[in-house]
Amino acid sequence: MSNQPNNVRFAIKDIDLTESSATAQYPVGLEVEQIVEAGRAITFKYVKSHALLTINQLYVYDFDGTDYITAAPVTNAAQVVRVGVPQAAIASGEFGFVAIKGQLEALHIAETYAAGDHLEILNAGTSLVVDGSTGSTVKTESSVGVTVDAGTTAAAFTVELYGVPVVVAAA
Repeated sequence: MSNQPNNVRFAIKDIDLTESSATAQYPVGLEVEQIVEAGRAITFKYVKSHALLTINQLYVYDFDGTDYITAAPVTNAAQVVRVGVPQAAIASGEFGFVAIKGQLEALHIAETYAAGDHLEILNAGTSLVVDGSTGSTVKTESSVGVTVDAGTTAAAFTVELYGVPVVVAAA
C-alpha cells in the first residue's frame, strides 16, 4: 500500500473512525467524511502517530516524505500548521484517524468562553484557548475553530474546527 499523499475522496461504509492498528489499513493521508445528525459532517485524516495520542487533544500533522505523521502539540510560535484531534487514543507508531474539520470534541483550558468565540492554539499548547478575549468574534490567521457552547472549565467541549492551516499564537 502506497503512503503517498492522497487527496482522493472515497465513500467507506461501516468504518470505525476510532479504531487504530499497528499496520496501515488505508492509504495514509486518506480523508473521509462522516455524516452525523442534521446533515453535519466531520472530516477525518488517516495518519501515523508519532507517540501516544490522547483523546480530544490537539496535534500537528504533516507529510514527512513517506507518511502523514503527527507531531507533538505545537512548540513553534508563528509557524503555519495543520491540526488534528483524535476522537479516541492512538498508540505510538499506530495508524488511525484524527478529526480535522467539523463539529467535534476538543480540549479547552480553564477560561471563560462564549458560544461563537474564535479559538486558537498557543505555542506549546495542547488545548484550545480563546483567540483574544471572551466575546472574540473576529476570525484571525490563528483561529483554528469556533466554540459551539459557552463554558469556563478545562475539559473537552464542542468546537467547530475550520480545517485550514493556522498560524500558532505566541501567547
